Amino acid sequence: MKTQTAGKNRKELASARWHQNNICNIFIITGGTLALIAIIGLLLTANPTQNVVPPRMGSPLGEFTLTDINGKTVHLSDYQGKPVLINP
Repeated sequence: MKTQTAGKNRKELASARWHQNNICNIFIITGGTLALIAIIGLLLTANPTQNVVPPRMGSPLGEFTLTDINGKTVHLSDYQGKPVLINP
């Protein structure tokens, strides 16, 4: 009778250890997966380096619209042929 109880306790302990190990593995895998998703998300949302060449003085710009200090909408084409200073 004593050997059956000891065998049963060993099986219960082994089963408990197995469950503990599986829970630890699940947490490790889940954490690793979340970290990987976060890294991929950061890489996808990061602004890639662009080769933007600033316009040279005297070269034509493309058409664009801005709002002046009085709240009026102004088009670049409104100033065609006139010098324009743009202060970003």
